[in-house]
Amino acid sequence: MSKIDTSDEKTILAKILKFCAYRERTWLEVNKKLNTYDTTKDIQEKIKTFLKEENFVNEERYAASFVRGKAVIKKWGKVKIKQELKRQHLHPSAFEEAFEQLDENDYKNRLETLLESKNAKIKADTLYDQKTKLARFGLSKGYESELVWELVNKIVKK
Repeated sequence: MSKIDTSDEKTILAKILKFCAYRERTWLEVNKKLNTYDTTKDIQEKIKTFLKEENFVNEERYAASFVRGKAVIKKWGKVKIKQELKRQHLHPSAFEEAFEQLDENDYKNRLETLLESKNAKIKADTLYDQKTKLARFGLSKGYESELVWELVNKIVKK
């Protein structure tokens, strides 16, 4: 383990530890935060090594929390969540297990509830327009097109 020696290093480490303790972070976020401090690359590497050894930054844990939060609270689909995780430079292996933890029935029911709610608000002249608007909404939330169209056809028939 690299030793954190100087008081400047300890101060920066304390700030970074507080930053990481507030919520799960990715290495991208930690690197951006470290770059805001006037430090050398050597000090930054020591701090990153310490964070890794003490498990303050864990991308699998971050991905699991992110997937759960976006799927359940924001009601995003897998496509949109994957896109966001890739934008944050997470390796696909870090988030594949998180997607396996999502219950498929809950996932499908969440989309169906979303689409039924949206369907009640849609004003369309034709059945085609209604289906198109509903499908576009489901796709914009990041759900898979096959699943969206299956549920759109089911809901619009009601």
